[in-house]
Amino acid sequence: MANLLRCFLSAAISCSLVAQAPANRYDALKQALGLSDFELMQFQQRSPAPNPFNQSEAGKAVKADWDSLRYRLLDEASRANLQVIGKVFDRYATASQSIALGLIKAEQWHGQTLCLYEYHHESELGLSETQVWQLTQLKYNGLTAKTAPRRDLAMAVLNKSQKAILIEFETALQLVSDAIECALISEPLKSETLCH
Repeated sequence: MANLLRCFLSAAISCSLVAQAPANRYDALKQALGLSDFELMQFQQRSPAPNPFNQSEAGKAVKADWDSLRYRLLDEASRANLQVIGKVFDRYATASQSIALGLIKAEQWHGQTLCLYEYHHESELGLSETQVWQLTQLKYNGLTAKTAPRRDLAMAVLNKSQKAILIEFETALQLVSDAIECALISEPLKSETLCH
């Protein structure tokens, strides 16, 4: 499943690099799910996606209507791709470290509430202690100057493989953000997180 996600996101990155300036913000999402503009608009008109925890009669009716539309417009492959897009929420360790080090903005993460750790052994980035120290210095220097660290300086600290992972992760975050905005999936509930 992870390989499918990487292939899918690589295709999305390739499409965005070829197009450079997509005609529509949701083109990568439409391509991934095989949706037309009209079909995507039908989901957007029902925005936001129903809350899966709303068990009232009205909540159940909204969910039934949404599920009906989803199964009518999305074939089996599109539903599978939508599940793959939602798997970005399982990548909390990479999100935690990336936000803590200023590589991505907190607003890009729509998953569970995070404890932000500069060192995170489960992160996909595989940063060395030296890289974490350099990124931490860039972040704190940026904070004292009232600006975020410059992206080009932060990216210069990463090796080629780490840059590719970060770019793929940001693409996955954008796809899930678009899917939430278009009411294709629900934003996860934020819970209180106990950090230690």
